[in-house]
This record gives sequence, C-alpha cells and structure tokens, in this order.
Amino acid sequence: MEKVIYDFHIDLLDSHVHLLPCHLREDGYVIPSVLPSEVRHAIKLVKNRAAPGLDRIRSEHLKNLPPALVNTLARLFTRYLSECKVPTRWETSRAVLRYKRGDLQDIRNYRHICPKSTNSSRE
Repeated sequence: MEKVIYDFHIDLLDSHVHLLPCHLREDGYVIPSVLPSEVRHAIKLVKNRAAPGLDRIRSEHLKNLPPALVNTLARLFTRYLSECKVPTRWETSRAVLRYKRGDLQDIRNYRHICPKSTNSSRE
C-alpha cells in the first residue's frame, strides 16, 4: 500500500519552490514589524479542532495564549521576515490520507492532507 500511495503522489508532491535571496533594498526600505494584534487576528482565523501538525499543538492552545507569548510570536515572525528565513521545521509535514467515498482499494478515493504545524514559530 505504501508504494501505491508513493507512486500516486510523487508527481503531485515533487516540486520545489526556489526563493530569491533577500537583499536590502537600495532605497533603505525596512520590513515593518509584525504586530501582536496581527498575530492574535491570525490565530482567531484558525479553525477550531483543526488537526495538529508535527508539533502537536492544537489551535485551541494558541487561542488561549497569554499576551506575553503572542508578543514573542510577533517578534519571531518579524525576525524571520527581516532575515528572509523560513524555519526548517516549516518545511516538514506529515501526510494523512482521508477516505472520501467509493472503492476502498482505489487510491483516487482518498484525499491527501498534510496538517501543518499550528505553531509555526519553532525552529
């Protein structure tokens, strides 16, 4: 079964996104800080009872974060933007197959889901 899943998804998942290197702009533009209010707003938009990613942090945990931790997340996101850095753990996911309908033996009747980490600030 593992080979069937692999063969079915290899073309779908075999892609690479190349990011251009980050350079300071000649006009001195500075990337604005991510505000704690923006972090809190983004957290509110996350669906309740969403499947956790590899970090096993549920959206309900994030929605109850104290202000000090929301501020920390805002600082981390600002740092990642200013350094044009994507933490390596953000690039890793766990694939889950969810049955839709039809023949259980047909791989096309499964939906491929990769829950991302709810808390994407970890490195």
